[in-house]
Amino acid sequence: MAQEKSSKETGIQEVLMDAVEVQLAAFKAGIDFWGGWVKVATEFSNETSKRLGKIRSNPSDAKRLLLEITDVSREGLRGLNELPRQAAERFVEEMEKSSRARKAASKPGPRPKPKRPVKAKP
Repeated sequence: MAQEKSSKETGIQEVLMDAVEVQLAAFKAGIDFWGGWVKVATEFSNETSKRLGKIRSNPSDAKRLLLEITDVSREGLRGLNELPRQAAERFVEEMEKSSRARKAASKPGPRPKPKRPVKAKP
């Protein structure tokens, strides 16, 4: 009975550890996603603001500057489009790290040497 309980507890602990590993991988991927989103959005905002300021100060360059804003917008959208793939890759990498760590921890160590020589009985 005690062995059965111990086995159940070990199983529950393994399931909980797996759940925590998945959760951590998801959080890390999410952090990368939102960090990337903030970076792309900041770059877009800064570049667009500069060009809008130039349009206000020199309306004769508006056509060229609006085309530049379109290019900046296109580049930003490409960057945003890559974020889900990058986040998925990060999630998979984290799960693979966890899997490798789990396998390394479960490998049996080297067999201990006997303390005294073993002799066969005749």
